[in-house]
Amino acid sequence: MAAVVTFAIVIHLTNIAAVPAAVMRDAQQQVIEMFRDAGVDVRWSSEACSRGGADAVRLTLLPYETGALQRDHRAILGAAMPSSGGIGTAWVFYNPVEREADRHGVAIAPVLASAIAHEIALLLQRTPGHADRGVMRASWNHADYLRAINGRLRFSAADAEQFGSSGPLLRLGLANAGVVR
Repeated sequence: MAAVVTFAIVIHLTNIAAVPAAVMRDAQQQVIEMFRDAGVDVRWSSEACSRGGADAVRLTLLPYETGALQRDHRAILGAAMPSSGGIGTAWVFYNPVEREADRHGVAIAPVLASAIAHEIALLLQRTPGHADRGVMRASWNHADYLRAINGRLRFSAADAEQFGSSGPLLRLGLANAGVVR
């Protein structure tokens, strides 16, 4: 699904989990492609995001889930929290990503990319929530992991429609105001 890019976001990355550079590079490129197909231009920054610009998403890669998330029986790969001064913050938990990739016999980078895209999408949606299929499913099955490594675990058209026309981007004055290609 090729889409006209209607806005851009900057993802400020903090890699506390020490994700290997090659894995991170591959995952970042896949995230760019996934969001581009949904009409969102993604730019990456490793600089600290102290003020939180209107187009800023903070992404922190942690080694493992924390707090109550550790007690959940499901594989928790990430979490997201919107903010009033920017789009919000997302966390992705690298050890569970690695475990799930291993359990399903797939490469780590596509699983990491899918987890990152999923959490950031929750921050961009008009109505944050999960879908019945695709990258926005609450819990992925084996077929989803296989789709991820083939570049086919993507946002649906309905997912993409949730981005940009309302919600946090409209509140911040960014809806339909970005780069158009």
